[in-house]
Amino acid sequence: MSQFTRMTGGSYLNETLKTLIEQVIADPVGYEVDPEKAPGENHSENMRKLISMTNNFLDAIINSFDWCPLPFRIIASHLQEEVFKKYPQSKHTAIGGFIFLRFFCPGVMSPDSQGILTEGVIDGVARRALILISKSLQNLSNGLEFGKKEPFMEDMNVFIRDNMPRVQEYFDRLAAVPPSDDYPPLSSPEQAVQEQLPVLHEKIVQNLEKIAKNLLNYKQDAILPNLCHILANLGEVNVEIEQIKKQKKN
Repeated sequence: MSQFTRMTGGSYLNETLKTLIEQVIADPVGYEVDPEKAPGENHSENMRKLISMTNNFLDAIINSFDWCPLPFRIIASHLQEEVFKKYPQSKHTAIGGFIFLRFFCPGVMSPDSQGILTEGVIDGVARRALILISKSLQNLSNGLEFGKKEPFMEDMNVFIRDNMPRVQEYFDRLAAVPPSDDYPPLSSPEQAVQEQLPVLHEKIVQNLEKIAKNLLNYKQDAILPNLCHILANLGEVNVEIEQIKKQKKN
């Protein structure tokens, strides 16, 4: 899902987050709320600044709903439907784990590696500010308040409690797929063959051991021979195949 969102949601991520990320990078001072990392600073004032900017990010995400890619909403709908069957209390956190953990939060935390920022270097102060914002958004999406592990973040819990109904409503809207069979494809067949399928092939090869373990855990091991046969027929990919084999052997 992480690979899919990066492959298909790049422009959406840019439109939603880039301006705010650039604001943080331009003025990164005053977000640190850990007394050990910033002794002597006014941590109450810093927390107010952190809450305010995190709220701006949340506003941007929720307000971007109308141009959220339709495939994202289809995935959200499927996740909510399947999780609700066994864990009805987790129907919101399942969507949060998808759209926040795998898409928005990596974009906030590492905009340089997610294709949002392509120039310049993010210094340590700005990176730390973005990490704190990402942490706060992630806890909100998981419905979790900060506790003893990070006591300096506990004042953020007011923000989490105040916005919980709002973000849950957003998740429910996201999971309600509009009735439409008429939307443009994500890519042409030519693009899929030349660009996207090779990436998928590479990711499967790189993570084959993890995939196999999961198939075994879920009693789907009958799939493995077919998967390996298909990979063998497809041939090698642009990764260090011999290095991967050596690592597996070790």
